[in-house]
Amino acid sequence: MKRNIILDIALLLCTLAAFTGCRNRTIPENVIDTATFASFLTEAHLINSYDYVVVAASRDSLGYQTGAAYDSLLAKYNITQADYDTTLAYYMNHPKTLEEIYRRVTENLRDKLDNMPKDKSGVDTTENSRERNFHRRILIQ
Repeated sequence: MKRNIILDIALLLCTLAAFTGCRNRTIPENVIDTATFASFLTEAHLINSYDYVVVAASRDSLGYQTGAAYDSLLAKYNITQADYDTTLAYYMNHPKTLEEIYRRVTENLRDKLDNMPKDKSGVDTTENSRERNFHRRILIQ
């Protein structure tokens, strides 16, 4: 089911990219600004990593928790799925801008990593230290 949704989104993005092409030089009205989109993507990637590390252990609930988290994230930023799709398609046609957005995402994730609680010995003291250490390894690479 999840793979079908991902495939549908990918096909939609490709279709949007094909129709927009290089002809349209103005930014569409519902494209999310770069700073907001970077913040949104930061949280979306954290949800995705949570799905990979934590939810994957219990595949029966896969989709429910992650889907609800994405819905909540869209609501938090007051954007629709269509706004997200349009924004992603737009920035995919503007790779330098997308690269800058992902630089911000990387900085945001590194800041979050640096602010994770540790005890005096540098050991993560949180309940989910296994997951946090996994995220540290991913972010450092």
